Formats: sequence, structure tokens, C-alpha cells
Amino acid sequence: MKLLCFLTLQVSIQITPIGSSLPDKIDSLQMYSDLTNQQRMDSALVLLRSTSKDDVVSRRKLFNIIALGYYRTTEFDSSILYFQKAIALDSSRFDNDLFISERGLAKTYNQIGNLETSWKHIEKALFIAQELDSADNQASAYINMGNILLDNSSEDQVPQAIQYYEQALNLTTKPLTKASVYTSLANCHFALDSIDLALSLYEKSRDQYIALDKPDYAIIPMFNIALIHYDQADYNKALGSCRELEKLNNGSWNRIDSLELYNLTAITLRQLQRYPEAINYHLKSLKIVDHLQYIDTENVYLDIAETYTKVNNYEKAYTYLKLYKELHDSLNNVSQRQIVSELATKYETQEKQSKIEQLEIEQENLKLKADQEELIRYAIIFGSLLLLISASIIIYVIRQKLFAERAEQMIREQEQAKTQELLMIKTQIEAQEKEKQRIAQHLHDGVAGTLAGIKHTLSAQSGKDSAVLSQIDTAYHEIRTLSHHLANPQVFGDNLIYMIQKYLDEIQSLHSIEVDFQSPSLDQVNAINNILVEFHRIIQESVTNILKHAEATFIEVILTIREDEINLMIEDDGKGFDPEKTSYGLGISSIESRVRVLNGNMHIDSRPGRGTAIDITVPNV
Repeated sequence: MKLLCFLTLQVSIQITPIGSSLPDKIDSLQMYSDLTNQQRMDSALVLLRSTSKDDVVSRRKLFNIIALGYYRTTEFDSSILYFQKAIALDSSRFDNDLFISERGLAKTYNQIGNLETSWKHIEKALFIAQELDSADNQASAYINMGNILLDNSSEDQVPQAIQYYEQALNLTTKPLTKASVYTSLANCHFALDSIDLALSLYEKSRDQYIALDKPDYAIIPMFNIALIHYDQADYNKALGSCRELEKLNNGSWNRIDSLELYNLTAITLRQLQRYPEAINYHLKSLKIVDHLQYIDTENVYLDIAETYTKVNNYEKAYTYLKLYKELHDSLNNVSQRQIVSELATKYETQEKQSKIEQLEIEQENLKLKADQEELIRYAIIFGSLLLLISASIIIYVIRQKLFAERAEQMIREQEQAKTQELLMIKTQIEAQEKEKQRIAQHLHDGVAGTLAGIKHTLSAQSGKDSAVLSQIDTAYHEIRTLSHHLANPQVFGDNLIYMIQKYLDEIQSLHSIEVDFQSPSLDQVNAINNILVEFHRIIQESVTNILKHAEATFIEVILTIREDEINLMIEDDGKGFDPEKTSYGLGISSIESRVRVLNGNMHIDSRPGRGTAIDITVPNV
């Protein structure tokens, strides 16, 4: 598996146009369009391995390339991890790549529905763009702000989204971006029922894309133009738009888009009384429906039935209306059953025309009486329906209230269970720490003291054995070191950052492995003393696991303190593993327990042959 992975990475690098320097290689990687998304990510990982850790600019660019690759494959957790790595390199260094990282986080959090965090990062991206005096980056940030409001907020937020889009339009110098903003503005005005303005903006967007020789980009505004013309009963213009769209459908459209186009074309032709052409497009729709589970399938059947009714083909109209009836699940079923019954009667009438002709005179005489009875029957049905609807609404409201109460109760129970679980975990951790403290104190005061006494006694005797004294001295220092590792760092009054650095230095010395530790200033660290105690244990557990399993040559530990959160990242270049196929041992379970007590979250990113990264984020409270 490692060899195959290595060969794949080599191929990726060979097909990438490489310049003479690392910046040239990265620029080529960003701009070369023939690479697949996976090839671009693998190439970036290979370059990352050979990039100096002091080269912040290059590493941030490569982290962004990898993060964007994960975003395109909807692996949003990994995308967030690499964007955060890019930011953690040096968040005070404002450049275009930091803007890309913050905007990328905003887009990713928006995709997973975390509106609050998404908005926080897009505001940071806008601030960076303003500091850099980059009009195009500011425009990009405003577009993302409008998209976030339009995707997640109610209609009363649409005017604010319009303001952001207009700010983007005034700032951008890129014609393609302007065309995209015109479509977004049109969507906003359509949502506010400003149809004429929306139509004008859709047409402006379409013309801009065509002028830029980007016909595929023009599909969305063109389809919306056709829909508006249809709703305004301007069927010739609607049909013209459909014809233009069909020319662009070169077989690359997905089935849903093709179905929507064929169905819109069919009902437009029906309105123009061009029934044979309409039926032809209905049949194209049916070929797609047979291979598609789609929410609007029932409306396709209803449209076909209505077209067949127009040409008096009641048999087929009845068939498709019956299909519609089987799919349809709403109160409209009552009226649709009546239509089905009438179509069935017409179909049976055609089959039994001779009998109907013989009964025409009798039916005429009974018509008046039948009409009167029918009026009475309809009145009864209508009244019953009103009662049924009223009862259904009352039952629905009551059930919703009961469901809401039950949901609230379940939430309370879950919160209580979580609180109890966290309390139990905290109690277990405190008990473990207390036992470690007891053992450490015993080693420090008891065993170490005894060894010191033996050494003193032997030193005072004549004919002392220097080798024995050396061994006793070594055992004494090992026991003191072990007691310090077991004990809570606060017991010995040492600075916690100093203790972590000292521990990692000992690991580097004893195991011949390179260790890099990055931390903020002591003023920032002292403010999170209680959290750092847990991080000290987490680092010990993680390093122990790396030494046991990873076969690594390098360990990197990065502590980052932000205004609202604290991040600890522990990464190695070892053999890695597949998280989905690996069961975690006591070490990882202990780390997870400590993270849960801190109200944080942990993400493990690892693949065979690519090392392991543990990313822990806790609130800064």
C-alpha cells in the first residue's frame, strides 16, 4: 500500500509543470488546469514534505491547496483542519493566502450549517482584504456574506444581502464576477417579488456570460428568464429561451436539469397549442423519470395528462393522471379524484358511444333533477371537507405541541446525562491524578530519599565502589524524573510551558527523535493555567502513542491561543493509519475524556504512509 501511494504521488509531480524554484512549483500547481483534484492534493503533500518549516508563505499556500481539495470532495472536517493549519502558521501576517484561508473556513462552515462560525471567519476575511487594500478580495468577501444570508436567513434578511452584493459589484474589476453578482441580485429581487427587476438582471447576467464566451455559465440565468416569461404568459419568449438552452445541453447536464428543461418546453408548447411537439418533449421527460427518483415526478405526470386531455386522448390522460394520483399525497387528492372520475367516464363514453346515443333523450329529461341533487351533494361534501380540514389542523397543532414538549424533555434528559457523564469522567481523572500524585510523592520522598541515604553511607566508607555509586546516582535521577512526570506540574511550582518543553527535550534526547514545540508568550499562557494542566497530560499520552506505534522521526506540537478558543495540534511524520479501520486504545480514550471535560472537540487526521495529526480545540473561558 505504501509503494502504490508513493508511485501515485510521483506521477502527480511529474505531470505538474515545475519551475526552477519552490514558488514557481506552487504557482504552477495552482494554475495548471489539467490536473485532477486528487493529483493536485497529492502533489501539494509531496512539496509540503520538502518545504522548510520556516517558510511560512509556501507552507500556507500548500495548506490552502490541500484544504480546497478536501472542500471539493465534501470532506469538510479535513478541509477545516488544513485551513486552520494555514492560519496557525502566523495569523498576524496579512497576505492574500491568509484571506483565502479565512474565506475558505467561512464557506466550509456555511456548508455544514454553522452560520455563527461562518460569519465570524468571513468578517475576518473582509478585514484582511481591507487592510491589504484589495478591491477584488473585498468584493469576494461581500459576495460570500450575501450568500450566507441568502442560504440561511429569512426573507427579511434579503435586503441586507442585496446591499452586500451591490457593494461587491461596485468593488470588483472582474467581468466574470460581475456576471455572477447580477444572477445573485436577480435571485434576491425574485424572492421579493420584484419580477421585472429580476428579469432585467438575469438578462444582464446572461449577456455578460455570452460576451465573455462562457455559455455554460449562462444556463442558470437563461432558465430563470424562461420561467419568468412563462409565468407572465409570454409563451413565445419562454419557448425562445428554452430553445437557446437546449442548444447548450451538450449531454453534460445532470438528469434533473434536463428533465426541468424538457418539461418547461412541453408545457410552453401546450400553451401555444402545438400539441404534437409538446407530447414529444413529454416523452423525453418520461425517459428521464424512469431512471430518476425526483420530488417533482408527480407534476410531470400531471402535465402529460393535461396535454393528452387537450387532444382528446382520454385513455392516456387517464393513465398518467392515475400515476399522478398514486404519487400525490395532499388534500388536493379529493379534487383530483373527481377529475380522474370524469376522465374515466369520458373514456368509457368513447367505448360505449352507441349506448350513450340511445340514452341521450332520457338523460336530458333527468338533467335538471340531477343538477339539483349534485348541488346538494357538493354542499354536503364541501361542508364535510371543511370539518375534516378543521379537525386535521387542530389535531396537527396538538401533536406538534406534544412533539415539542417531548423534544424539550429529551434535550433536558440528554443534557443531564451529559453533565453526569462529564462529572464521572472528571472524577475518574481526578482520582487518577490523585493516585499518580501519591505514587510520585512516594517515589520522590521515599525511594529517592532512601537511595540518597545509601549513597551517603557508601560514600563515607573506605574502599567504596565508584561503579555502584554511579548506578545508585543514575537510579536516583531516573526516579526523580519519573516522579516529576507523574506529578501534577503545579506541585513543584514550575512554569507549565517550561515543564512541557523540558518533557519534550527529554523525549528528544532519550529517543533520538526531532521534536518542535511552538507556544505563545508566557503572559497568554498564564491566563489558561487550568487548561494547560490537562494539555500537559494530553501531550504526554500522545507522545507515548507516537513512540509506541508511529515509527516517526519528527514530532511537532503547536499551542495556539485565540480570543475565544485554544487549539493544540500534535503531528508526526510516522507510518499513519486508517481511522475507519483502527480501534483506539486506552491512550486515545484518555485523551478524548480530557477533551470532553474541557468542553472541546478533537479531530484525528491520518492515512497510511502520511503520518498523523491530532487537532484539539477547547473554549477559552
